[in-house]
Amino acid sequence: MIYASKENKNLDDPRDRSNFIKEVIDILKILNNEVEVHSYAAKIYELTGISIQVILDQLNKVKNMKTNNWNNNYGNRNNNIGGNTFMEPGYKKAERKLLMLILKDDDIKEYILQKVNREDFITPSYKKVATLILENGLKEVNDIIKHFEEQNEIQDVALIFAEEDLTEMDFETVEGLIRTLKRTKIERQIENIKLKIKEKERSNDFNDLLNLTRQLEELKRQLSLL
Repeated sequence: MIYASKENKNLDDPRDRSNFIKEVIDILKILNNEVEVHSYAAKIYELTGISIQVILDQLNKVKNMKTNNWNNNYGNRNNNIGGNTFMEPGYKKAERKLLMLILKDDDIKEYILQKVNREDFITPSYKKVATLILENGLKEVNDIIKHFEEQNEIQDVALIFAEEDLTEMDFETVEGLIRTLKRTKIERQIENIKLKIKEKERSNDFNDLLNLTRQLEELKRQLSLL
């Protein structure tokens, strides 16, 4: 349904993107299954870069408005939607793709799990998904998503199950995703230790300062190897 609406539209063009969103919201408003709605919203995000929350907000407004007010009310929002893009950090995209591969490709899953464990995931919702998959053996979207209650977490999980092309996901590409994840984790650890070092410098705690400096140098060494 969504891909049919995409035909003959340039989603890089704000006007076409706005018309595309209008059409797919008309489709989504007839769905009653919340998981299915979030899954479609995730696919729309992948196609347009428009955040899931914006899509859901517009969907809720459409459901609540009278049909004869649709054109006027929606037209006033076209510019807003057309230009509203959401740029997520690269590590979050890497987390999502790795989880998707773990779920959908057994060969790549084995390779990933040789290099990554659940503690390597940074986004709390994705770390929880990793735990549900690796420790509880869950694979289906409904089984996983029912463990989440917050709207933003449900959106994160829905993105994992959005349709994506796996044909270009070779081991070299996967290695790049893993490096992105590990690099971000180490960079955050480095920033945390730098803050601790500043605190110790103010308190003249030289023993702890020495230990933290050694930890910092080791993390920098690990980062240089990625």
